[in-house]
Amino acid sequence: MHTSNGSRAIVLTDRGWWFLAFTLFVSLPLVSVLVFINPVYDWYLEHLVAPELERRLGFTGGDMLVKRGGVTYRWYGIKTVTPAGVFDRAGIKPGDIPIGYVHGVRSGFIGQLQRSRGRVVTLRFEMSYAVLSGRASEKTVTFTVPPKPAG
Repeated sequence: MHTSNGSRAIVLTDRGWWFLAFTLFVSLPLVSVLVFINPVYDWYLEHLVAPELERRLGFTGGDMLVKRGGVTYRWYGIKTVTPAGVFDRAGIKPGDIPIGYVHGVRSGFIGQLQRSRGRVVTLRFEMSYAVLSGRASEKTVTFTVPPKPAG
C-alpha cells in the first residue's frame, strides 16, 4: 500500500497484530525479568528486607574499609550491635564480617537470614579484632532467627 507522498505503509494482518502484542506484552517482560532478576532481588533484600531484619536481630550492617597487605578493601560488615539483642547474645561484635557467600556478601547474608526466619541458623564471621589486626580468625555462631511478624 502506498501513501499520498509515495512512501509505503506497513499493514499488519490479524496474525501480525497478535504476534506484535505477544512480543510486547509477554515476551519482552519475561526476558526483562530473567535478565534483571538478580539485581532486582538484591535491591529487594537491601531496601525492603534488611531494615526489618536488622531491627529484629539488633544490628546494622554496611560497608567497611579493611586494610590487607597495604591494600584497602570495601567489605560488608556488622557496623553496630544492639546490647542484649539477638546478635549480641550470639557473640557477634561490631566489625565482624560475614564470610562464605559467593554471590555478594550483603545479599547472600541478608538472604540467608531471610530464609532462616523461625529456624536456627549457623553463620561464619571473620572476627572484628582479626579484621583490624590483619590476621585471619573465624568464628561460627548459632542462633534462632525470629519469625516474620504477622500482618
